[in-house]
Amino acid sequence: MKARDIMRWNPTFVTPTEAVSHAAEHMRYEHDACIPVVKDTKTRELVGVITARDLVTRCLARCHGPDCTVGDHMTPMPLLTVHLDDDIGDMLDTMHTSRVRRLPVVSADGALMGVVTEEALIEVQATSGWLAHMMPVMPNGKLRSRLN
Repeated sequence: MKARDIMRWNPTFVTPTEAVSHAAEHMRYEHDACIPVVKDTKTRELVGVITARDLVTRCLARCHGPDCTVGDHMTPMPLLTVHLDDDIGDMLDTMHTSRVRRLPVVSADGALMGVVTEEALIEVQATSGWLAHMMPVMPNGKLRSRLN
């Protein structure tokens, strides 16, 4: 199974020049604590991500004002990313060893195509005998690779 088979296509994204409040609104309404950041809406070149943790630790905890931009507080590239044809086993291993819950899916030229989430992988695990055998869920709900 490949990234293209389980990713969320055309995810919500923001640009570095947008206000952090706009990113926070997306997090609220999309129920997602991690929003990809693209250079511009035309090329959709991935330049980073902004997470709820970024907003708390880099913006609020430092008493920054509402005029802050996403670019001021985002986690910039290089990030862990995957490509459309990357294998699910490799993605699971990357997520497990790096302790990340989302992997942006990019094209060969770095354009954002989608996002693979931990939730999608758990859903696949629940419906796939092979994956259930290879990648059990640990008691804390995280995926564990037997390939390690």
